[in-house]
Amino acid sequence: MKLDTKGDTDFSLVRQVLTIAELKEVYDQCQNEIERALIALAYGSGLRRGSLVNLKESKIDFQTGIVTAVKGKK
Repeated sequence: MKLDTKGDTDFSLVRQVLTIAELKEVYDQCQNEIERALIALAYGSGLRRGSLVNLKESKIDFQTGIVTAVKGKK
């Protein structure tokens, strides 16, 4: 995310989103299915790096496909 400053008090956050081609390139660079699953989960759900690192297997319901992220951005 890039901070776009305009003057001293007015600013906006500009989100940087991967293009489909860039996302395919990242996916193609994965070495195994676990890496592909993590990329798909992160990009599809919007989870940040820290949330992925803190994700515990007990927070994943494999039958329903629901993931509960406990720590998010503060």
